[in-house]
Amino acid sequence: MSSRISATEAFRSILSEARKYRLNLILGNQFMSQLTDKIREAIIGNVGTVISGRIGITDAELLIKKFAPTFDVDDLKSLPNHQAIKLGNDSKMCRLHRLAWP
Repeated sequence: MSSRISATEAFRSILSEARKYRLNLILGNQFMSQLTDKIREAIIGNVGTVISGRIGITDAELLIKKFAPTFDVDDLKSLPNHQAIKLGNDSKMCRLHRLAWP
């Protein structure tokens, strides 16, 4: 158990320091609830660009911190297939009209 705790702390530290070292990471997972509270908050608080497709109510309520006030929970959970919403480093919101799927 202690190795998991130290790994969690190390990952949080990496996320909080990554920008000043110009470290770029691509993170993805299926559900936000799969992450510990500390990791989830570190990701939400430190990432520069967020892209989200249609998500469930639980994840939408967590991610709305990033997308409000331009988008609300209903926008996040009712996106059409193959569409996404993006928040970039410049804090500009845009709705991506179509994602290219392989």
